[in-house]
Amino acid sequence: MSGGKKLSLLILRDNGVAWRCRMPVRLLTILLVLALLLPPLAGVGGWLAWTLWRENRVLSADAARLEKEWMTARATAERLSNVEILLQRADAGEAGAVLQNLARRTARAVPAAGPPDETASAPTPTTQEGPGHEEFPVVDTRLVVVDNAGARLMGNRKLRVALDLRNPDPKRAVAGSIRVFLITADGQTSPLEVAKESGDFRISRFKRAVLLLSLPPGATDITNAMIVLEVLEEGDKLAYRNIFPVQR
Repeated sequence: MSGGKKLSLLILRDNGVAWRCRMPVRLLTILLVLALLLPPLAGVGGWLAWTLWRENRVLSADAARLEKEWMTARATAERLSNVEILLQRADAGEAGAVLQNLARRTARAVPAAGPPDETASAPTPTTQEGPGHEEFPVVDTRLVVVDNAGARLMGNRKLRVALDLRNPDPKRAVAGSIRVFLITADGQTSPLEVAKESGDFRISRFKRAVLLLSLPPGATDITNAMIVLEVLEEGDKLAYRNIFPVQR
């Protein structure tokens, strides 16, 4: 049958009524192909719809689980921040006790100077301000601003000291060096060797200083230890001093 020919479809009923339809061969072929393809296509569409619905349920469950885990992690972080504040307060109290012990040991180590001279004027009492009182008073000239300072004990008997140095006057550059002392719980004070390339600085605005220092051989117990952090300007002029606990 050529494309120009047509087919006649004749439908007869029992009562004798007939229905006749003429259509091209190509149209009949298309209708037959569609009739054969529609059931498989409907099945594939239903299967895809069911698969997408199931994946959507899985993704919704994962999103709910992640949101719950995020809320739990946020609550844990808030609790840990509160614990850190309490630990810092506790470290500050232990630091005061250690430095008072250091001051008493220093006072006992001063040799007697003979009988007192009654004509001599009475000594002026020293102030008890600062982390180490008369031994290590707090110094902050604001010529070099120190922020975010802290010390942490690392492996292999290493001490990591980090601090931010900021120049409050951008019209001039500030140069100097960093000096660190270790104070153990028994009151022993030991200077720590700071490498020149990491301890010396020259800044116009800001610098993050990170020092990796070796513990002295005699420092075997670092429990409740502290460091005295000093920042010196050119000419060894003390610009900053404060004390910080050694964290683990």
